[in-house]
Amino acid sequence: MMSGASFASGKGGAKPRISFATSKVQVEPGEGVMLSWMSTHTRFCLAAGSWSGKLDTQGVWRSGAIQSDQRFDIKCATQTGWLTRSVTVQVKAASPPDAEQQAEPKAKTESKAKTKTKTNTVAEPKALSAPDLSLDSSVSSVAYQSSVELTWVATDADNCVASGAWSGLKKVYGVEKVGPLTSNSTFSLACSGAGGTSLEMLSVEVARQHKASAKLNWAPPQLNEDGSILDGLSGYIIYYGSASQRYVEQTEVGSGKLDSYDLALAPGTYYVAMRAVGLNGELSKLSNEVQLDIP
Repeated sequence: MMSGASFASGKGGAKPRISFATSKVQVEPGEGVMLSWMSTHTRFCLAAGSWSGKLDTQGVWRSGAIQSDQRFDIKCATQTGWLTRSVTVQVKAASPPDAEQQAEPKAKTESKAKTKTKTNTVAEPKALSAPDLSLDSSVSSVAYQSSVELTWVATDADNCVASGAWSGLKKVYGVEKVGPLTSNSTFSLACSGAGGTSLEMLSVEVARQHKASAKLNWAPPQLNEDGSILDGLSGYIIYYGSASQRYVEQTEVGSGKLDSYDLALAPGTYYVAMRAVGLNGELSKLSNEVQLDIP
């Protein structure tokens, strides 16, 4: 099972992060391990301790045969300093010799007719572990229509599948920018290997959409189309959308005596037109179109 954790530092905005893990924390003498690391918002990394050299900001490295306890360190450069992380791999002690091998040879006078019967035992196969999976986001909350950066790493896994607010097949480690987000979002990642499947989920809160008030003014109609005097109006219908002549939203104004209305809109450009509604529900022709720019 992979051993490791994440360490974050920085102020404001997306924070630099690093994940560093080893495939095993204990090995048999002469066995090797696999180290994997993933960092975000860093320039480069350096290996220290039982390994050395300059590293990419993410990668996988296999050690040679390990004969004694080893400590592997990694540090990654950020705009303001260094992020550091380390893992230790211990070598198991050699098993003591069999009691029969330690015993003194028996006297030759002992009857050769005596024989020993030894029963061979078969060790139970070691159960495979489900993948060790870590899923993290650069922030826990974002502004409306902003993006979030997801970081993940899975060991003892062959593939990963994303669901929820993102989707698709993923590598067993990676960094991905997701957005823009317009509502609270939950990201799920399931990684599968020979030992089973592991699932991680995280949520990102999205701030409510800011809306501004646009004041519409109009001159109420006084005549019918045939030139006769209008008896009265029951209200108006305001149509609007983000493309000219394509009105995907509408708002009803329930009073024919009004000549203005405050329409709440999110930042953007809108095209607006309206109809008057008669006392019996009849609709006037569509008015001229106006363009509104909401900062």
